[in-house]
Amino acid sequence: MPARIATYATRRPRPKPARAVGAGVSLLEVLLALAIVALLAVQAVPAAQGLLAKQRLKGAAEIIGAELRAARLEAIRANRSLAVRFVIQDSGQWCMGISDAGPCACDREECLIDGRPAPRLDSTALPHIRLASNFPGHLLRFGPLRGGARPGTLRVRIAGESEKEMRIVVSSLGRIRLCAVRLRGYPPC
Repeated sequence: MPARIATYATRRPRPKPARAVGAGVSLLEVLLALAIVALLAVQAVPAAQGLLAKQRLKGAAEIIGAELRAARLEAIRANRSLAVRFVIQDSGQWCMGISDAGPCACDREECLIDGRPAPRLDSTALPHIRLASNFPGHLLRFGPLRGGARPGTLRVRIAGESEKEMRIVVSSLGRIRLCAVRLRGYPPC
Protein backbone atom coordinates (compact mmCIF):
# COMPACT_ATOMS: atom_id res chain seq x y z
CA MET A 1 0.00 0.00 0.00
CA PRO A 2 1.29 3.37 -0.83
CA ALA A 3 1.95 5.84 1.96
CA ARG A 4 -0.58 8.60 2.39
CA ILE A 5 0.46 11.92 1.16
CA ALA A 6 -0.80 14.98 2.94
CA THR A 7 -2.98 16.93 0.59
CA TYR A 8 -3.42 20.02 2.73
CA ALA A 9 -0.58 22.31 3.38
CA THR A 10 -0.08 23.01 7.07
CA ARG A 11 -0.08 26.65 7.99
CA ARG A 12 2.34 27.93 10.47
CA PRO A 13 1.15 30.66 12.82
CA ARG A 14 2.63 33.99 11.95
CA PRO A 15 4.77 35.48 14.68
CA LYS A 16 3.29 38.56 16.34
CA PRO A 17 5.21 41.71 15.77
CA ALA A 18 7.30 42.75 18.78
CA ARG A 19 6.18 45.85 20.67
CA ALA A 20 8.18 48.91 20.12
CA VAL A 21 10.76 49.53 22.81
CA GLY A 22 9.14 52.74 24.05
CA ALA A 23 5.56 51.36 24.12
CA GLY A 24 3.74 51.35 27.51
CA VAL A 25 1.00 53.18 29.33
CA SER A 26 0.69 56.90 29.24
CA LEU A 27 0.56 59.15 32.28
CA LEU A 28 -3.06 59.92 31.48
CA GLU A 29 -3.98 56.22 31.61
CA VAL A 30 -2.23 55.79 34.97
CA LEU A 31 -4.00 58.85 36.44
CA LEU A 32 -7.36 57.63 35.16
CA ALA A 33 -6.82 54.19 36.76
CA LEU A 34 -5.81 55.82 40.07
CA ALA A 35 -8.90 58.06 40.00
CA ILE A 36 -11.16 55.03 39.50
CA VAL A 37 -9.48 53.14 42.36
CA ALA A 38 -9.79 56.18 44.66
CA LEU A 39 -13.47 56.59 43.78
CA LEU A 40 -14.17 52.93 44.58
CA ALA A 41 -12.28 53.21 47.89
CA VAL A 42 -14.26 56.30 48.91
CA GLN A 43 -17.50 54.44 48.22
CA ALA A 44 -16.39 51.29 50.08
CA VAL A 45 -15.26 52.87 53.37
CA PRO A 46 -18.72 53.91 54.70
CA ALA A 47 -20.19 50.57 53.70
CA ALA A 48 -17.40 48.74 55.53
CA GLN A 49 -17.86 50.90 58.64
CA GLY A 50 -21.59 50.16 58.69
CA LEU A 51 -20.91 46.45 58.33
CA LEU A 52 -18.40 46.56 61.21
CA ALA A 53 -20.89 48.39 63.43
CA LYS A 54 -23.57 45.75 62.72
CA GLN A 55 -21.15 42.94 63.50
CA ARG A 56 -20.06 44.70 66.71
CA LEU A 57 -23.72 45.01 67.77
CA LYS A 58 -24.52 41.37 66.99
CA GLY A 59 -21.38 40.19 68.79
CA ALA A 60 -22.14 42.24 71.90
CA ALA A 61 -25.72 40.94 72.07
CA GLU A 62 -24.48 37.35 71.67
CA ILE A 63 -21.90 37.80 74.46
CA ILE A 64 -24.40 39.33 76.88
CA GLY A 65 -26.98 36.67 76.02
CA ALA A 66 -24.39 33.92 76.62
CA GLU A 67 -23.53 35.39 80.04
CA LEU A 68 -27.21 35.45 81.00
CA ARG A 69 -27.67 31.85 79.84
CA ALA A 70 -24.64 30.82 81.90
CA ALA A 71 -26.11 32.59 84.96
CA ARG A 72 -29.42 30.79 84.49
CA LEU A 73 -27.71 27.41 84.17
CA GLU A 74 -25.63 28.11 87.28
CA ALA A 75 -28.81 28.92 89.25
CA ILE A 76 -30.32 25.59 88.17
CA ARG A 77 -27.08 23.64 88.81
CA ALA A 78 -26.47 25.11 92.26
CA ASN A 79 -30.19 25.01 93.15
CA ARG A 80 -30.25 28.59 94.40
CA SER A 81 -31.29 32.01 93.23
CA LEU A 82 -28.81 34.07 91.22
CA ALA A 83 -29.01 37.84 90.76
CA VAL A 84 -27.83 39.73 87.69
CA ARG A 85 -27.58 43.47 88.23
CA PHE A 86 -27.21 46.01 85.46
CA VAL A 87 -25.64 49.32 86.46
CA ILE A 88 -26.38 51.74 83.62
CA GLN A 89 -25.16 55.32 83.85
CA ASP A 90 -26.36 58.33 81.85
CA SER A 91 -22.86 58.75 80.39
CA GLY A 92 -23.27 55.45 78.55
CA GLN A 93 -21.03 53.48 80.90
CA TRP A 94 -22.55 50.23 82.12
CA CYS A 95 -21.66 46.98 83.82
CA MET A 96 -23.34 43.66 84.48
CA GLY A 97 -22.57 41.70 87.64
CA ILE A 98 -23.73 38.23 88.73
CA SER A 99 -23.95 37.07 92.34
CA ASP A 100 -25.53 34.32 94.42
CA ALA A 101 -25.47 36.48 97.57
CA GLY A 102 -28.00 38.98 96.23
CA PRO A 103 -27.63 42.05 94.04
CA CYS A 104 -24.11 43.40 93.81
CA ALA A 105 -22.72 46.66 92.50
CA CYS A 106 -20.76 45.28 89.61
CA ASP A 107 -18.33 48.18 89.57
CA ARG A 108 -16.76 46.81 92.77
CA GLU A 109 -15.36 43.37 93.50
CA GLU A 110 -18.38 42.17 95.49
CA CYS A 111 -20.03 39.99 92.86
CA LEU A 112 -19.40 36.45 94.07
CA ILE A 113 -20.61 32.95 93.27
CA ASP A 114 -19.67 30.32 95.86
CA GLY A 115 -17.34 32.87 97.45
CA ARG A 116 -15.32 33.33 94.25
CA PRO A 117 -15.38 36.36 91.95
CA ALA A 118 -18.17 35.99 89.42
CA PRO A 119 -17.93 36.87 85.76
CA ARG A 120 -18.81 40.43 84.97
CA LEU A 121 -19.09 42.42 81.83
CA ASP A 122 -18.80 46.16 81.31
CA SER A 123 -18.57 48.90 78.74
CA THR A 124 -14.77 48.77 78.67
CA ALA A 125 -14.95 45.22 77.31
CA LEU A 126 -17.59 46.20 74.74
CA PRO A 127 -16.85 49.82 73.76
CA HIS A 128 -19.46 51.81 71.83
CA ILE A 129 -22.25 49.51 73.11
CA ARG A 130 -25.14 51.07 75.05
CA LEU A 131 -27.60 49.14 77.21
CA ALA A 132 -31.10 49.90 78.43
CA SER A 133 -33.12 47.61 80.67
CA ASN A 134 -36.74 47.41 81.72
CA PHE A 135 -36.08 44.99 84.58
CA PRO A 136 -37.34 46.47 87.88
CA GLY A 137 -34.36 48.12 89.55
CA HIS A 138 -32.18 46.87 86.66
CA LEU A 139 -32.16 43.53 88.48
CA LEU A 140 -32.78 40.11 86.95
CA ARG A 141 -33.13 37.07 89.21
CA PHE A 142 -32.96 33.48 88.06
CA GLY A 143 -34.68 31.11 90.46
CA PRO A 144 -33.45 27.63 91.35
CA LEU A 145 -36.52 25.93 89.94
CA ARG A 146 -35.88 25.59 86.19
CA GLY A 147 -34.21 29.00 86.14
CA GLY A 148 -37.47 30.96 86.14
CA ALA A 149 -37.24 34.75 86.13
CA ARG A 150 -39.33 37.89 86.06
CA PRO A 151 -39.76 38.71 82.37
CA GLY A 152 -38.02 41.71 80.89
CA THR A 153 -35.96 43.05 78.02
CA LEU A 154 -32.43 44.33 77.67
CA ARG A 155 -31.87 46.63 74.68
CA VAL A 156 -28.42 46.68 73.07
CA ARG A 157 -27.41 49.49 70.68
CA ILE A 158 -24.35 51.06 69.12
CA ALA A 159 -23.63 54.52 70.57
CA GLY A 160 -24.98 57.21 68.28
CA GLU A 161 -27.20 54.87 66.26
CA SER A 162 -30.79 54.61 67.38
CA GLU A 163 -32.41 52.82 64.48
CA LYS A 164 -30.64 49.45 64.72
CA GLU A 165 -30.82 47.53 67.97
CA MET A 166 -30.78 44.02 69.36
CA ARG A 167 -32.96 42.95 72.24
CA ILE A 168 -32.35 40.20 74.75
CA VAL A 169 -35.74 39.03 75.93
CA VAL A 170 -36.09 36.99 79.13
CA SER A 171 -39.36 35.10 79.56
CA SER A 172 -40.99 34.12 82.86
CA LEU A 173 -39.58 30.62 82.35
CA GLY A 174 -36.09 32.11 82.18
CA ARG A 175 -35.78 31.47 78.47
CA ILE A 176 -33.40 33.91 76.81
CA ARG A 177 -33.79 34.81 73.17
CA LEU A 178 -32.33 37.44 70.89
CA CYS A 179 -34.29 39.48 68.39
CA ALA A 180 -33.45 42.47 66.19
CA VAL A 181 -34.96 45.79 65.19
CA ARG A 182 -34.14 46.77 61.58
CA LEU A 183 -31.33 44.24 61.41
CA ARG A 184 -31.20 41.06 59.39
CA GLY A 185 -30.04 37.68 60.63
CA TYR A 186 -32.25 37.47 63.73
CA PRO A 187 -36.01 37.20 64.22
CA PRO A 188 -37.70 40.61 64.35
CA CYS A 189 -38.80 41.89 67.74
